[in-house]
Amino acid sequence: MTSAGIELGADWETALTAALAVPVVTRGAMIDRALDADGSWGTTTARPRILTWLDSFIAASSRTGALPRLRSLAEAMHDQLRQRWPDTVIPDYPALARPGATLVRITDGRSS
Repeated sequence: MTSAGIELGADWETALTAALAVPVVTRGAMIDRALDADGSWGTTTARPRILTWLDSFIAASSRTGALPRLRSLAEAMHDQLRQRWPDTVIPDYPALARPGATLVRITDGRSS
C-alpha cells in the first residue's frame, strides 16, 4: 500500500495476521467434513476455501513472524490437504483475475 501513499505499519500487519488465523482456528468441524466430501458453498466448494484460508494465513504469518506455532501447524495441515486433494483448483475472484486465470463458473445453479 505504500505505492498508494499509505503506510499502515507493523501493528496493522500483525492484526491482519491474527484476523487471517480466525478461519483456520474456528472452522475445524468444516475442515473435518471436507475431508470426506467437498460440498458446494456459494460459487465454489469448501476445499478451495480451506486451502485459501491456510495459504493466506501462512503468508501473513511468514511476513510478520506472528503466531509461529500456529503457522507451523497450518503449514503441516496445508501440505497434508494438498496431498489428499491434489486436483483442487483455487479459482481467482473474477473481479481481480488476471487474463487466462481459472475462474469460478456457475452452471445449473452449481459451481464448477
